[in-house]
Amino acid sequence: MKKNFWVLIFLIGMGSLAAQSFSKQAATLPGLLNNAAKTDTLKVLAVMVEFQEDKYDATTGTGKFGSHYTKTYGDTILDPLPHDANYFSDHLLFAKNYYKKVSKGKLDLVYKVLPQVVTVSKYMRDYSPGYNSNDLSPLGYFAQ
Repeated sequence: MKKNFWVLIFLIGMGSLAAQSFSKQAATLPGLLNNAAKTDTLKVLAVMVEFQEDKYDATTGTGKFGSHYTKTYGDTILDPLPHDANYFSDHLLFAKNYYKKVSKGKLDLVYKVLPQVVTVSKYMRDYSPGYNSNDLSPLGYFAQ
């Protein structure tokens, strides 16, 4: 779960950057006057990704959805299972409403969650840059 959570955080973070740049643009008088009626649209395609299953000591879970929790988690977790397309769609709906509110209707978030889970060919750690590394090519391999 924690591994898959970061994919969602990445997607929402990208939206945050767009909202911040919108706010900076709207703060200037010429930008405010020229774009008063303009609405920007941010399109998000959410892909649920599982990794090859592993038991790596530095992470929680196994790279598969729901592997972080046991069947007896009860009501002690914030986001209970299942983490399926509906779960992520609900989170993106929250983000859509949030950005619409903070942008005063100037940012429209349009999203689609693919219904199937995509399983990639490597372990999650194989797609992560090394500690203190500036080489982001592993993330590029993940996107590829």
